[in-house]
This record gives sequence, C-alpha cells and structure tokens, in this order.
Amino acid sequence: MPKISVIIPCFNAEKYIHKCMNSLIKQTFNDYEIICINDCSTDNTLLILEEFKRKSNKITILNLKINKGSNNARKLGIKLARGCYIAYIDSDDYVASDYLESLYNGTHDETIDCVVSSGHYTKYKFIKFKSISTENVKLEEVHKIFFTQIGKFASYSWGKLYRKSCIENIPPINVFFQEDVLFNIKAFLNIKNINVIDYVGYYYRVGGLSSTNKNYICDIKIVYKQKKKLLALYNLNHLSDYPFYELINCFYEYIIRLIISKTPKKEILKIISHEKKDIIYKDVYFLKNINNCDVEYLAITNLKDEKIYQIAKSRITFRRRFGYLFRRLCGY
Repeated sequence: MPKISVIIPCFNAEKYIHKCMNSLIKQTFNDYEIICINDCSTDNTLLILEEFKRKSNKITILNLKINKGSNNARKLGIKLARGCYIAYIDSDDYVASDYLESLYNGTHDETIDCVVSSGHYTKYKFIKFKSISTENVKLEEVHKIFFTQIGKFASYSWGKLYRKSCIENIPPINVFFQEDVLFNIKAFLNIKNINVIDYVGYYYRVGGLSSTNKNYICDIKIVYKQKKKLLALYNLNHLSDYPFYELINCFYEYIIRLIISKTPKKEILKIISHEKKDIIYKDVYFLKNINNCDVEYLAITNLKDEKIYQIAKSRITFRRRFGYLFRRLCGY
C-alpha cells in the first residue's frame, strides 16, 4: 500500500493540469499514488489525464458524469485512496519536487495526524508573491485559527498532509466559498497532534470565482450558521464575536465587489434591500471608528440601503480597485 494518496479534483483544468501533473510525477518521494477525479469536464482535461496515466502506473482516474463540485470529488477520492495519508492538490496548482517527501518526513514515522507546511506562494499570471509563517502551533491554538481566520498557517486543505482515518468520515460540506475552512474545523475534531514544518513547496495560483458570484453570500451565511454550532461543540463561545464580524465583513465585501465590477447602483440597492430582510443579520453589527478611538455599533438592519451602499463605497481604496482590475486583466 502507498504511504500517501494525492487527490486532485479536476474540472475544466486543461490550461494548468499539465504543470500540476508534471510536478507530481517527478517527486523525490516514491511511495504514493495519484487519484484524479474528473468532475464532468467539458474541455480536454480527461484526455490530458489519460495521457499522463499512460506514462505512470501511479495514476488512477475517476471520470464523473455529473458535476457535483470539489467537495464531492474529494470524498470520492478518499474512498479510492489506499494511503495512510491524504494530500489534496488543486488542479491549477503545482508543487516542488520534494513536496511529498518533506511532508511525509514531518509525520515522524507516521506518529503525527496532520503535517502543515508553514508557508505558500501565491502566483498571478505574471507576478509571484511569497507569504511565509514559520511559528510553531499548538493543537489547542488550532481551533482559534480556523474560527477567527487569524493564525499561523492557512486554513486551506492544500499544503497539508492528513491521516486518512481523521478525515474519511467527515460529513458532506455543501458550500463552495470557505469550504476548506469548514472542512478543517471538522477535521481537527479528530486530529490529536499536529506538526508545522518550516517548508514552502506548494504553488498556489490565485484565481477561482470572484465574490461577485451570486452563491458567495449564500455560502457565507451557511458557513456562519455552521460556525455558531461548532463554537458550542468546541466550547469556544468566547470566540463568538469573530463569526459575526466575518459575516458582516463578507456582506460588505460582496457589495464592494459589485461596485468595483460596475454593477448598476439600482441593482446593488435592490440586492442590499433583499439581504437585509434575512433575520441572520439581526445578530450582526458593523464596526465604525469614531475619531480613530471610540467604536460605535450599528446594526445593518437599522441602516438605510443608501447608507450601506455609501459605507461599502468608502471602503474601496485605490489598492483594492487596482487589485481587482489586475486579477481581471490576468484572467482570474
């Protein structure tokens, strides 16, 4: 049996899948398998995967007839996996040649439940940015990391090596946005020990769906409700403010992205009016600095639609507008 099963959900990935697969078949570590889940791609993804399979007996392909998303693909991948450990890789990303070896060495002879690489690269089409955190993390700090989004390592599922038995029975997560956060919160219910290694070897390509996608705010509200339940389960009610602030910040981020993408103001005000009717926002307050020292709490359900629009607009800096337009220019 292989030590590691690498699971790659693939959907219309023909643009990047060559680089992803090439990086995996050239690993310095040899005891692994690659499970590619072709999630009903309509481009040449499947043909490319089959070409790689002819080159390597490490590759297994599962070709799905109905697209059900990356979470479903990962669950199916776990069922096929024979390895003691699971590594997830996105089909548009790639890894260093010593990636699997470095993570496996971090298991300390398979005594560690989860190995986390302490840094990652983010890549645009033309420019590369590097982000590293090398601080050690204790298991009791992990829950705060995932609930607050403030921590020593990213809450994504990539860049990590999980013991299969710790994640194989996680129930379905039916969201796209923040799916990895919920996955990790639930995974760490089962993880008893963690090792953060000082290693950078995962190359993450910035992209994906923009938060102007209509499912964004729906998913964020689902995640918010899930986090409230999990806070009680973890006995972490003292962190309950964080999901509130995150929800309202995501709400404003949604409006900001609509404004930057030149959505007509009339349409945005209609969206704001509709959102305010959701009782979920009765819990939530908007933080407003007064004279850079005091804080006033304003419930968004008590704000007029125009006021919310203006608050969102005031948050749009040149840097944010440039970053959004830059990603669009680069094809993301």
